[in-house]
Amino acid sequence: MAKKKPQEAQRDSHPSDQDQMAKKKVQATQKESLPSNQEQISSLKSLNGLLLRETVEKREQVSYLTRSNEDLRAEVALSEAENRRLRSECETFEDRSILSDLERTVILAFVSSHREQLEGLVKGEISLFEAEGACLREKLRRAMDVAVAKGSELIELRRARSEDQVENGRLRMVIEGLEKSKSETEAGIERLRRLLEESRKRFDDLVVEKSDVERDLHFALHERDSDRTVIGQYKESEIDLVTRLGEVEGEVQALKSKLHSASDEKDLNRTALDRLKEEAMNLSMELQKVDGEKEDVERAHDRDVRKIFELESKLIDLENHLKNREKAIESVMEEKALVEKRLTESVLSIENLKSDLEKAITDKEEIFKVNGWLTDDLRLQRDELDAAIGLQSSLREDVNRLSSDTEQMKIDRDAKAAEMKGFISERDTIRAELQLRVAELGLLNSRFSEMEERRAEEKAEMEMSLGEARRRIETMVREVEEKERVAEELKVTLAAAEKGKGLWTLVSSVTTVFAAAASVAYVVKVR
Repeated sequence: MAKKKPQEAQRDSHPSDQDQMAKKKVQATQKESLPSNQEQISSLKSLNGLLLRETVEKREQVSYLTRSNEDLRAEVALSEAENRRLRSECETFEDRSILSDLERTVILAFVSSHREQLEGLVKGEISLFEAEGACLREKLRRAMDVAVAKGSELIELRRARSEDQVENGRLRMVIEGLEKSKSETEAGIERLRRLLEESRKRFDDLVVEKSDVERDLHFALHERDSDRTVIGQYKESEIDLVTRLGEVEGEVQALKSKLHSASDEKDLNRTALDRLKEEAMNLSMELQKVDGEKEDVERAHDRDVRKIFELESKLIDLENHLKNREKAIESVMEEKALVEKRLTESVLSIENLKSDLEKAITDKEEIFKVNGWLTDDLRLQRDELDAAIGLQSSLREDVNRLSSDTEQMKIDRDAKAAEMKGFISERDTIRAELQLRVAELGLLNSRFSEMEERRAEEKAEMEMSLGEARRRIETMVREVEEKERVAEELKVTLAAAEKGKGLWTLVSSVTTVFAAAASVAYVVKVR
């Protein structure tokens, strides 16, 4: 219409003023509307460019979120693989722990049973040693009593020897009186001399026999000394031998006192007593040595028992620590499951957000004409994108924390494995020490068995030697009794001579006595 009016005005030759004013208004209106349309177009272009830039940025953010999502999925897969590996290692560790518990139970049962056996053996050995010590002390006391009794017997023998010397002096006086009466008749003296020469020969025979007896006695004493050196290790048999040998020495002393050799017997008794004292000291030293070995065994047993108790306490502490560690691992696994659940939810939300963004991009061209709605939608999308970025950072922090917890679990697992290896090595060391102790106890038991066997053998040999010595002593006692009987007959004959029964009676009696002595000497020599 604006174009038609100027055309009509051009047709008319004389336009009116009103038409001119209207024309001016229309032109002014057209001039004003043209710049406003251009401004709207330019603003729409700028808004379109801004929307395009934001769309490009959103697409870049969506691609970045897609890559981040893929990275997170890869990290989640790695975490799941690591989790499975840790679970398998935990199961292996639990199996090892169960095996260790079973082995510890078996070791404790073996150690307790072996400890009870060792305690029983040690208590038995201690009671046996105490009983043997009491018996040996009693026998030593008896030996001292026997030594005191032998000393009193020695005093009695000295007193008897002095009485025999007085008796011999009296007999010498009688013989001197007989020698004075011998001068009454030479024939009787010559006959008496012949008888005396025969008696001297017989006396020489008796001296030879005496030397044989002393040689046998020396041999018996030598055998006794050898028996003492062998029996010196065993106190009970030694005390019995000392008692019996003391009796033999008493009998030998009586025999030698009859044969006028009490001084030699005294020296022999003194040396025998010195030997007995020395043997008693050796036995005491051996007993102290055995007591020292017993104390060493007891101390070693106490050390083993204390070490076993310490290991049991260490095992209990290790079990408690392992239980606490298992609880911590379970809590970490639960927390990891929660994190995985949250991660899955966030991945789903990101997928939903991505689909929403893609839908928004596809619908963006359709709603491009509605500027207000598009601005609100973009703002909402920006907020959602910021929330997704925050959730992604939170998830990354959770993954990092889970990784650090996993590393710490690995470190703890390695430490526990090292500790378990140390415990196993210590257990092997203790087992080796226990086996060594058992071997030592076996050697000690074998040594005790050998000592018992040697004691039995030496006791049998001692009994055989004592039986032989007893038979010899009985033979010597019979000889001494026979000689005492001959001496009594000689005394009776001398008494009869003192009463004045005549010389021939004396000579015949002396002849009879010497003949009997000669027969006894012959019998003894034959034996």
